[in-house]
Amino acid sequence: LKLQFLYLIAPQYTAPGVIMGWKVTCLCVLYFTTVCDATQPVSKPKPAPTPPPTPKPTPPPTPPPTPPPTPPPTPPPTPKPTPPPTPPPTPPPTPTPATPSPTGKTIRWYVDSRQYLRNLAFAKANPQCVTGFIGSRRGKFDGVIQVTGNGNVSVTAGHDLAKETASVTAHGMTYHAVVSVNSYAMQSGAATASVQGVVDMAAGAHATGVLVYYVPTSNLTASHMKEYVRFLTQLKKLAGGQAIEVGMVVEDESIIAPLDRYASIGLDFYVSLNPTLSETEAASPIGKKFVRDMVASYAGHAAVGIGSSPKTSGECKTDYEWGQATLGKFLGAAAGVKNVAVVRCEDGLYNDTADFYCDELSKWLAT
Repeated sequence: LKLQFLYLIAPQYTAPGVIMGWKVTCLCVLYFTTVCDATQPVSKPKPAPTPPPTPKPTPPPTPPPTPPPTPPPTPPPTPKPTPPPTPPPTPPPTPTPATPSPTGKTIRWYVDSRQYLRNLAFAKANPQCVTGFIGSRRGKFDGVIQVTGNGNVSVTAGHDLAKETASVTAHGMTYHAVVSVNSYAMQSGAATASVQGVVDMAAGAHATGVLVYYVPTSNLTASHMKEYVRFLTQLKKLAGGQAIEVGMVVEDESIIAPLDRYASIGLDFYVSLNPTLSETEAASPIGKKFVRDMVASYAGHAAVGIGSSPKTSGECKTDYEWGQATLGKFLGAAAGVKNVAVVRCEDGLYNDTADFYCDELSKWLAT
């Protein structure tokens, strides 16, 4: 529309000629340009109206979260069954009083205390020649109860003193536990200070008594002997208050001789080893005199120790070489002897003592 308007007002300039026509055209162009640039502001076309935004579809309301299912109520914990009360430990059975022989004599056997079932079987098979046992660690002289160098008292490893005692005393026999004492403890006084422990251990097991095996081979002095006497005196004093018997081993050597040094203590029995264990020594003048001295010093408390001979030669570590005739003769000549202690042949295999021992011992026991 703007171009047509220019032609309507420009005819006066119209004339023939190329140049004029060119000018006119140029003017038209310029005018058009001027008009476009200077006169009429260019109206910007109105933008089409912006359509209203399409509303977003309203999402359906979110349903509330489904609550988790309510778990079933937890049942109360099942109470643990109350265990029955622990019964108190069963005390060792009260020993049956030993059955005395009609003549008042005793025959005790040195045995390995750990072999209590075999010991009991032996006693049941030979009641005529067994009144009790002397329990040791190896069937000879090692103690079931030990007093160490610093005076500590303990049961030797591998032993159950209460059980070993009960296996004997429950059948009307006596049980004496061997007590070994360290030499240093004896000389220092530590052994004497430990006496209460020895008594408590024996009494706790319901033992009939104890047999002290103490045969030192060094420092054989008067002071050593005096300390040993003091130990035995204190042991007898405390043990007597609990009806525990006390015995000691006596020999013809070391501080133990002469025998009358220990008579005043008033022990329950005094057991010889050397020189009465073997037939050769017992039948010798020295052996015979030793037995007489024992009876003179200890009267009815003297106990002669006798070693075993095996049923079959070579089955015992030590064969004391007794024969039936010599054993019977020795026992018959031991005037005043009321007690015998027999070292049973065992040495691990527990080989048996010859049968004639019970034959001769039973004759001696009955007379």
